[in-house]
Amino acid sequence: MRPNDAGPLWLGLRLNTQKTAGAYNRLVYPKGGYILHMLRSIMYDGKTRDQNFMSMMHDFVKTYSQQNASTEDFKAIVEKQMTPMMNQDGNGRMDWFFNEWVYGTEIPRYRLDYSLAEENGKTMLKFTIEQGDVSPGFKMIVPIYVDFGVKPILLAQIRLVGSTTTKELRIPLPRRPKRVLLNADHDVLASEVVNNGK
Repeated sequence: MRPNDAGPLWLGLRLNTQKTAGAYNRLVYPKGGYILHMLRSIMYDGKTRDQNFMSMMHDFVKTYSQQNASTEDFKAIVEKQMTPMMNQDGNGRMDWFFNEWVYGTEIPRYRLDYSLAEENGKTMLKFTIEQGDVSPGFKMIVPIYVDFGVKPILLAQIRLVGSTTTKELRIPLPRRPKRVLLNADHDVLASEVVNNGK
């Protein structure tokens, strides 16, 4: 049994049962840290880098210093600091994210299929992304990276809903990359990530 199968993160110490002894330590700390990493990734901005995430965390610490903060308290701070990309439901709330990662147990798998072709003197990236093993309402923002030979660079963030495969997407590139990668910085917790390209 995987630690995640013991139950959702918000159960805390109640995750420890006779069948799932030690699940709290094997789930809450690693997955909790991963959730923060996913928020950081979603909030990343090419110009200001991690400033959005750092501002949010400073706000949380300042607001709840010397107090006990709940998951809902943290969620309220995330909503206060959220970027337009995070507003998946158009209501200024992060229910979609917290329902999936804190109150739920689903873990998606991903597949990127891509090709590179020369068109009008530019390299055209054509790709599809598959998100699987999730319920119809499961939402996530998945990053695409290009590697020109030094370090993968964030190219785009793609919104996905449910078990789905996107229609073919096209992005012109300034030159031909060595490779194109989905989730290169482990930005999204996934059971599997396959990058398939030519």
